[in-house]
Amino acid sequence: MGNIGQDLRYSIRQLIRSPGFAAIAVLSLALGIGANATIFGLVNSIFLRSLPGERPTELVSVYTSDFSGPRYGLTSFQDYLAIREKNDTLTGLTCYTPFPAVLSLDGRSDRVFGEFVSANYFDVIGIPLQLGRGFLPEEDRTPGTHPVAIISDTTWQKKFQRDAAVVGKTMNLGGTAFTIVGVASPGFVGMIRGFSGDFWVPTMTLSLLQRGSNDLTNRGSRSLFLIGRLKPQATIEQAQANLNVLAAQLHQAYGREWEDIKNQPRVLSVLSESESRVFPLIRGPILGFVTFLMIVVGLVLLIACSNVANLLMARSAARRKEIAVRLSIGATRRRLLQQLLTENVMLSLIAGVAGLGVSVWTRGVLAGFEPPMPIPLALNMHLDAKVLAFTLFVSVATGLLFGLVPALQSTRNDHLSGALKDEAAHKGFRRSRLRSSLVVAQLALSVLLLIGSGLFLRSLRNAGAIDPGFDPNNLLMMSIDVQTQGYEEAAGRAFYPRVVEVLKNLPGVQSASVAELIDLGLSNQRRAFEIEGYAPQPGEDMELAFNRAGPNFFETMKIPLLRGRSFSDKDVQGAPDVVIVNQSFVKRYWPDQDPIGKRVTSGNNRWMEVIGVTRDGKYRTLGEEPRPFVYLPFYQHYQPTATFVLRTASNPANIQPSAREAIATLDKSLPVFDVKTGQDHMSFALLPARLAGSLLGAMGSLALMLAAIGIYGVMSFTVAQRTREIGIRVALGAQYRNVLALVIGQGMRLAVIGMIIGIAAAAGVTRFASMFLYGISPTDPLTFFGIAALLGAVAFLACYVPARRATRVDPIVALRYE
Repeated sequence: MGNIGQDLRYSIRQLIRSPGFAAIAVLSLALGIGANATIFGLVNSIFLRSLPGERPTELVSVYTSDFSGPRYGLTSFQDYLAIREKNDTLTGLTCYTPFPAVLSLDGRSDRVFGEFVSANYFDVIGIPLQLGRGFLPEEDRTPGTHPVAIISDTTWQKKFQRDAAVVGKTMNLGGTAFTIVGVASPGFVGMIRGFSGDFWVPTMTLSLLQRGSNDLTNRGSRSLFLIGRLKPQATIEQAQANLNVLAAQLHQAYGREWEDIKNQPRVLSVLSESESRVFPLIRGPILGFVTFLMIVVGLVLLIACSNVANLLMARSAARRKEIAVRLSIGATRRRLLQQLLTENVMLSLIAGVAGLGVSVWTRGVLAGFEPPMPIPLALNMHLDAKVLAFTLFVSVATGLLFGLVPALQSTRNDHLSGALKDEAAHKGFRRSRLRSSLVVAQLALSVLLLIGSGLFLRSLRNAGAIDPGFDPNNLLMMSIDVQTQGYEEAAGRAFYPRVVEVLKNLPGVQSASVAELIDLGLSNQRRAFEIEGYAPQPGEDMELAFNRAGPNFFETMKIPLLRGRSFSDKDVQGAPDVVIVNQSFVKRYWPDQDPIGKRVTSGNNRWMEVIGVTRDGKYRTLGEEPRPFVYLPFYQHYQPTATFVLRTASNPANIQPSAREAIATLDKSLPVFDVKTGQDHMSFALLPARLAGSLLGAMGSLALMLAAIGIYGVMSFTVAQRTREIGIRVALGAQYRNVLALVIGQGMRLAVIGMIIGIAAAAGVTRFASMFLYGISPTDPLTFFGIAALLGAVAFLACYVPARRATRVDPIVALRYE
C-alpha cells in the first residue's frame, strides 16, 4: 500500500510537470469514454434496468400470437379474463394498454396519455402509492361505472402543484369527471419502456373515454399487455406448460377466432422479466441499433487509445534516461511497470471523470431531442450504479490498454548503457514500427467510420429525392381525436365535415381534406380483404395496408389518380360502399383486367366497388418495394381520430395559428396535436438515415482529427529521432525537395497502408447496412474514393508540417545533436 501511495504522488507530480501532454491525453480519452458512457446509459435504460416493482424476477409477461403469424402479440380483454381465472401458476395477472385523452383543468385542455389497467395492476406489480389507495375490485367489474383515477407524480406536480389534499379531487377526462384516489410513487410512469403515463384508470371506464368501443367484449380486439407474478416455487417452464393447455382450450372453444392466417391455433407465450423489458416484436431492431452505436463509439475509443499510446511512447523517449538510472541503481522492471501503469491508469481515471461530464452533457442533449412523433418518448438515462461501474471499468481498462505496451517498451534494459550515455536507442523510421502500426490502425478505423458516414449522408440526400407518392411541399397537417372529448359516433360524423369546411375557407388555403392518417408516419394498419375473382393460395397473407381518406384527399395531397374518380361528399354512410386501390393492387389481383367496377370486402359481408386507381406510393418506409394498398372513404368508415391536410399557397407554417383558431371556433375544448408541415412529416421518414449519418459523421470527424494528430505525432517524433541523419544528408548536398519528399513519403506510406486496410474493412462491413441505404450501393466507388482522397489530404497536411521543420535543420547543429 505504501508503494501505491508513493506511485500515486509521483504520478501526480509527473502529470503536473507535463500539462500539455496531460491535457491532450485527457481530452482524447474523455471524448471516447464519454461517448461510450452515453451509449451504455441508453443500453442500460432500455435493456439492463429491471422493470419497476418489487421482486421483478418473479414478473413474467404473457403474449398471444398475432393473426398474421408473429408469436408475441397483444391479447384481448376476454382472453385476459380467461387466462387470469384458469391459470395455475400465477398469483396474479394484470392487463394494461396506453391511450390518449384530453385533460381539462381550470379552463385549459391538454392532450395527455394514460393507461387502462385492471384493478389489481399496482398490487401485482408491487408499486406503492405515495398518497391515497389503489383501485378496488368493485371499481373494475361493471362497464361505465366508477370513474376513478390514479395520477403520476409528474401530473401531481405539474397539474396540482403537489397539493396534499389532491386525493378526492376530480379532474375532467374526455368530458367525464374522474375522482383522484391515489398518487403513484415518484419515478413510476408505467411498464412500457419509452412511454410515460400521466394517469391510470380501470379498464371498465373504457366505455366512458372511448365511446362506442367494443374492446371489452370483442375477442378479436387484441390491444392489452399482460404481466403476472409467478407463484412461489413455480417456474417459467411450468407456466408455459400451463398456458399451452389453456391455449388449446381457447382454440377448442372459439375456433376460427383463435386461429392465425394459416388456420393454425394461436399460442400463448410466457417471457421472463428480463426478456420482456422491450416488446419482443421490436426488441431485435432496437438491439441491433444500440449494438451498432456501441461498436461505433468503441471504435472511437480505440482510436483515442492508439493516439494516447503514441503520445506515451513519445514521452517515454524523453524519460529514457530517468528510467535507465532507476534500473541501474536497483529498481526492478516490475516496480517500474507498476509505476508507469499507475500513471496511465490515473490519467485514464481523470479522463473517465471528464468523460462522465461529457456523458451528462450529451444526455441532456438527447433528453431535449424530440423526434417528429405524436407520442412523446421518455427514456430514463440517469446515472446509476451500472453506468458508473461501466465507466470505471472502461477507464481502468483503457489505462491498461494504452499504457501497457509503452510501459513495457520503456523498461527494456537492452539499451541501458546507451540511455545512460544519452544516446538515441531507437534511430530511424524502421525502429518506430509500433508507433507506425498504431497510426495505421487509427487511419484504418477512421476510414471505416468516415466511409460509413459518407454512405449514410449520401443515402440521406438520395432519400430526400425519392418520390413518396405525394407532394409534401406547402402542406400543413394537424390531428384531433373527438373520442377523447366524449363524442359519440353520430356527433363525430357530423363534426369532421364542418372542420374541413372552415379550414378550406381560410385565406391562403387552396384545398383541404381529412384522413385517418398520413403515409410514412408512425402508424400503419392492415386488415384482411377478400377480393372478387381472386383465389388466395394456401397460407397467403391477405391482410393489406389501408387508410381512410375523405373527399378531395388525393387532390390535396397531389396523389395522381390514374383511373376512375376520387371520393366525393356523397360517399357517406348509407351510400353504396366504394374503395380506391393502387397500381400494385391491380397488378397483383386483377392483371390485364379493368379494375373499375370490381369489388372487395373486408369481413363484414359488404362488397365495396372499386371506383378509382391511384399511382403507387411509399406507405411505411421510403425504401419499401411497391405493394398493394387500399383507400376507404373516411365518411363511410368512421374513425374518431383524424388528420386534416391543407394545401396552402405559401409557407404552411403561417397558416397554423388561423387553422387552430378555426377549429377552436367549433370546439374550443378540443386539443389539436401533431401539427406539422409536409416537410416536417417527411423528416420522420428520413429520421433513421439522418441519425445514422449524423452519428457516423460526428464520430468519423472525431476519428479523423485523432488520426491526424497521431500521424503528426509520429512524423514529429521521426524527424526528432533522425535529426542527425537529416543533417548529414543536407551536409552532403541533399536539396530542400529531397528532404521534404523523404519525410512526407514515409508518412504517406503509413496513410496509404491505413487507407487500404480501412477500405477493405469497409467493403466487408458496409454490405450489412444495405437495407438502410437509399439509392446507393454499400460499396459506392465515389464514397470510397472520396473518403480516401479526404483522408489522404489530411494525412499529407499532418506530414507536411514536420517535413518543413526537417528542411530547416542546420547541419552544424545536427552533427552536434548527440
